Amino acid sequence: MSTTKIADFYPGTTKRIKLTLTLEGVVEDISTDTLTWRIKRYRDDADASALLEIDADVATEGNVGIAHFQADPADTQLDPGTYWTDIEWQRAAGENYVVVSHQMKILARVSDAAIPAP
Repeated sequence: MSTTKIADFYPGTTKRIKLTLTLEGVVEDISTDTLTWRIKRYRDDADASALLEIDADVATEGNVGIAHFQADPADTQLDPGTYWTDIEWQRAAGENYVVVSHQMKILARVSDAAIPAP
């Protein structure tokens, strides 16, 4: 599995995550799997209430166990504060894993850079 933590970030910025997945130390072909990254205000919020939900690109390097997530500035337009985040790995064969789960922060910006409207 993964020990990755998603780093805190600023609203209205691009966020990229590259995640390598293994099972029992063996790199898995994930090219037919689905990995979903979610951010929620509260841990118990329903998935349908997630403030951000993005599926990974597993076509590019999934055959070597690598998933790529990209959240664009419009996706990350969240109020500064503490949130819950996780990444769920749904295997094509039906297995389901949560590979990342923790609290994270959306940080307050210092710059007066234009932040795109949601």
